[in-house]
Amino acid sequence: MDTINLYAESDRNIIGDDSSPTLTLENTSTGNALKVVGAVTGVPLAVTHTTPGAATVAAIRITASTASAPFFEFKGFLASIASAGSITRGVRVKFGDEYGFIPVYMSGTYI
Repeated sequence: MDTINLYAESDRNIIGDDSSPTLTLENTSTGNALKVVGAVTGVPLAVTHTTPGAATVAAIRITASTASAPFFEFKGFLASIASAGSITRGVRVKFGDEYGFIPVYMSGTYI
């Protein structure tokens, strides 16, 4: 039996108790199935993975069923990293209290 709590003032949720997804959003046309919009000061999408003892279970799974389809598409500003006189591109990340970059490669070459 699912618990559906969509009318709460905060922390709205649907709680499922079986092995199938609690919620599936699907669009059979060209639009997005889900659009997440967050406040400027908040994180628009947070994933919490709290399965104890499941270190081999990923928090996020992305499946692209088209050959050469990108897993991520970044729109807007992609950071430029200036170091030792060279400028490369990367995606800025935060791990704990530390900031860094994941490099972007084009055709096997760091750009």
